[in-house]
Amino acid sequence: MKVLLPLAVAVASASMIPNSLAGPSDSAINNANSNAKFLRCGTEHPTANKAAKEEKRFRALLRQVKNGKKPDRPGGGNGNGGGGGGGGEEPPPTEVPSPGSIVIETYVNVICTGGGSCPASDAQVLEQIQVLNAAFSSTPYYFQQIGGIDRYNNTNWYTAGPGSSAEAQMKSSLRRGDRGDLNVYVSNPGGGLLGWATFPSSYTSAPNNDGVVVLGASLPGGGAAPYNGGDTTVHEVGHWLGLYHTFQGGCR
Repeated sequence: MKVLLPLAVAVASASMIPNSLAGPSDSAINNANSNAKFLRCGTEHPTANKAAKEEKRFRALLRQVKNGKKPDRPGGGNGNGGGGGGGGEEPPPTEVPSPGSIVIETYVNVICTGGGSCPASDAQVLEQIQVLNAAFSSTPYYFQQIGGIDRYNNTNWYTAGPGSSAEAQMKSSLRRGDRGDLNVYVSNPGGGLLGWATFPSSYTSAPNNDGVVVLGASLPGGGAAPYNGGDTTVHEVGHWLGLYHTFQGGCR
């Protein structure tokens, strides 16, 4: 099993961060006009206690990486490591890996209606992977699509929202790989949502729920203008690798 350095540690150590993870409008879901077509990110907000705990652990890991020290205890995990990692099995790296040196196997699941109407084409999916890798090109991560683009006809899954029974059924049926592998579900959830993701700390208690869900129209060339450049997937993958919104935890 590959050990994934928490993305926050990687970008803080290297003083770099994908633009799509740091935009000034990240708080849109809190401040959005109720009549707005898109309310953007539906990723669950952490509790204040959880955020404080993760921040404390992050700062300890960051000090270890910068000082080149071994973790302070076996695993050194905060449950907030990349790709569901950091759960305690292995110590995290004590140096920031070189750009693109950590390959994340990526499975893409396109969810279509029962009649076979799909939210994104193969060309859009392939371009999305390119956008994702371009955004993370200065980080240790490279996303490698595994296999083909799988399509599933299921009307309930097509509109599944976060925390719904349909989402649970979809993910438990389709998810592949282990805690270090990314599953992306491309669908049409509605409700003004562009997408959502699970945090790495959630993997141990709910491994089948792990992954990222994105609105098909947000992929490059989709109909969710101005959010149709592929940045939604970049944003949600940032959450999947352990980043909170910039307005969560009080950035200064």
